[in-house]
Formats: sequence, C-alpha cells, structure tokens
Amino acid sequence: LYEKNNELNQELESVSEAYRQFHKDMSEKNDKLLGEVGDLKAKLMQVTDELFTERRKSSRELWLTSKKQLEQVEQKDHEILKLQSASEVKEMTITNLTAALARIASRLA
Repeated sequence: LYEKNNELNQELESVSEAYRQFHKDMSEKNDKLLGEVGDLKAKLMQVTDELFTERRKSSRELWLTSKKQLEQVEQKDHEILKLQSASEVKEMTITNLTAALARIASRLA
C-alpha cells in the first residue's frame, strides 16, 4: 500500500505540475493576446481619429469651396446689375441724343 500510495502521489504531483505548467502557458498566451488586442484597439482609434480628421477637413474644404462659389455668383450678379444699369443709361442717352438730333434737324429744316 505504501508503494501504491507513493506511485499515486508521484502521479498526482506529475499531473499537478502539468496542470500548473498548462495554466502558466495559458496565462502567458492570454496576456500576449490581451496586449495584441490593446495594440489593435489603439491602431483602430488612431485610424478612426485620422478618418474623422480627414472628414472634417474635407467638409471644411467643401464648405470653403461652396462659400467661394457663392461669393463668385454674388459678384457676377453684382456685375450683371451694373452692366444692366449701364445699358439702361446708354439706352436713355441714345434716346436723349436721338431726340436732341431730331430737334436740331427740325430747327435746321
């Protein structure tokens, strides 16, 4: 019985040692995987930040482009109004000159 007890104790110690080693290995692998997950999370956050920064930058550039185009349209509208006003003045001047020439022609006749 004593011998059988020793054999079983040695076997138990061997199994216990194998379990401790397995537990240690799994713990190390778990720590390694947690580190990799942490690294991937950090990279994901960085890429997400870069994406949102680009998106904000693109939105701002689009807004600035739209604003610039709106200013150009407003400037063109202003130029058109000036040209229309100048055209009206020209037509009035031509009408007045035509009337003046008609009066002069009638006086000469």
